[in-house]
Amino acid sequence: MRSSILAACPLAFFAVCLFQQCEYENIEDNYPPPPTSPCDSATISYMADIEPIIVQSCAISGCHASGGPQSELTTYDQVKFYVDNGLFKSWVIDQVPYAMPIGTPLTPEELQKIGTWLDEGACKN
Repeated sequence: MRSSILAACPLAFFAVCLFQQCEYENIEDNYPPPPTSPCDSATISYMADIEPIIVQSCAISGCHASGGPQSELTTYDQVKFYVDNGLFKSWVIDQVPYAMPIGTPLTPEELQKIGTWLDEGACKN
């Protein structure tokens, strides 16, 4: 009997050590909430502010309209393609290597809206 108790001691010691390592962790503390989208706090709207500028100044006959000689800028996805590769900002804001739009330049207010929209993540809102 005494030998069985002595044999059980290492097992009991191991069990105590093992269970002392267990603790409750709140899983929410381990994973922070997902970051908010920059679009959630955007002050410039593509539909209300940017699209009218593009329709009036860019997506016109002979330029970036449907069926025109240049790439179309008639949808958000087409505009976003050039935003993502940096050409939209280069041409419209920085005016390098070309100043767009050709002909009548954008007003300072229009350039400010586009710049803010780009800075806010060029959201489709």
